[in-house]
Amino acid sequence: HYFNTKLSSTYRSSSRPVGVKYTQGNWEGELGIDVVSIPKGPDGTIIINIAAILSSDGFFLPGINWQGILG
Repeated sequence: HYFNTKLSSTYRSSSRPVGVKYTQGNWEGELGIDVVSIPKGPDGTIIINIAAILSSDGFFLPGINWQGILG
């Protein structure tokens, strides 16, 4: 499953574009925030910063089932 900003009732875009180029590939998207809860984690919900990848070229390698990056 991929994170879809349009399907999140708590995602808020900052309307700030972001792009990252790597030795192999690149991606572009937007910065935003969302609210998440982690089962068996901290109590309550946490507001997190997100760089939502909206397009990429050569970043997600063939055969690798990545859904995004974390960190």
